[in-house]
Amino acid sequence: MTGRAPEHPALSFSTNAALVALAYPGDTTGNKGYSSPDASRVQRVIVELDSGFDAFDTFAPNPITDTTGNRNLSSLDAANIQQMATGLPVDSFPIIPPSTGPFQP
Repeated sequence: MTGRAPEHPALSFSTNAALVALAYPGDTTGNKGYSSPDASRVQRVIVELDSGFDAFDTFAPNPITDTTGNRNLSSLDAANIQQMATGLPVDSFPIIPPSTGPFQP
């Protein structure tokens, strides 16, 4: 199934009826922003210090943090998140829009 985000009509997405996570790619903390802790948490999963992310404890880490789109986690995913956290654009995943309040599905 595919769809479009109503507030961002140019942003299309694919869904699987068995898995739905309302999350921004790379936002491992679930705070609707990119930061060094997001990248650090990805690195911890890669080296098997952690098995996932507290904000998404019922989901496997790959769908949340695979910023390269290759279905694997690597240091490149963490580097992409770190680049976004420092304000450097990365074309493989979207910029999180400024928050206007609590998330409303």
